[in-house]
Amino acid sequence: MKKKWPWDNVYVLNLDRHKKRWDIIKKQLKKLKIDAERFSGVDGVKKFKYADKVQSAKNTNDKWLYIEKMNEDLKKKGHISSDVGYTDKHKYPYLRPGQIGHLNSFLNIFQDALKKNYQTILVLEDDCLFPNDFKKKFFKTFNNIPNDWHLFYLGVNDWHIKSAPKPTKIKENICKLHGVYPKNKKKEYKIGSIYGTHAFIIKRRAIKEWLNYSYPFKLASDIAMGKLINIEKKIIAYYPCYQLVEATSKLEESSTNKI
Repeated sequence: MKKKWPWDNVYVLNLDRHKKRWDIIKKQLKKLKIDAERFSGVDGVKKFKYADKVQSAKNTNDKWLYIEKMNEDLKKKGHISSDVGYTDKHKYPYLRPGQIGHLNSFLNIFQDALKKNYQTILVLEDDCLFPNDFKKKFFKTFNNIPNDWHLFYLGVNDWHIKSAPKPTKIKENICKLHGVYPKNKKKEYKIGSIYGTHAFIIKRRAIKEWLNYSYPFKLASDIAMGKLINIEKKIIAYYPCYQLVEATSKLEESSTNKI
């Protein structure tokens, strides 16, 4: 039975303006004796062209006009897919500044992991909340995971639990997550999504699959990962059948979704 943490490195995604969040998660990880690397996140509301215009716009319509300009500028630079837009020829809607920043952050983390030849990494966002008995619970589930795994979710957003079918139990403490299936036709691009990227272990193979599928960007980070699992069948993922690591931020309050 394994008792050693099963990863080569731990990346904690943290925006520079969220120093307090880093201080909080750092204390949790120290208590668990988990060595972690703070990874400075790409701040979408500050980083890209037109970001200042989005922030200063006084109404939602004006904000979306500048978000469109931001997306089109990044299309020209090859960072966003030509499939993104608001006409019939486009498959996906424009990405919000926070979503673009989050995608860039994951791109940077995954490229860094490949460059350093890591085989398995733990990726955490700075809003994670660990239970006091995390280590005991973790190994109770991880030691039971099937050998074919590429990705292991330690938790997902509460909204996913509410909006997607109940996870399917395949072994004791091991489940498979189902993707969401929106009834609204305008949101069909979300089919297969798994909401939640705040805590997961990922292998090198899955990292490469995400990079190949996600860049140039066309879908938010968690939607892209869910599609690779549930639609493309490129990644085999499991879940502990319960929330081992909680996210303290609510989906509707997330800076990724705000404009």
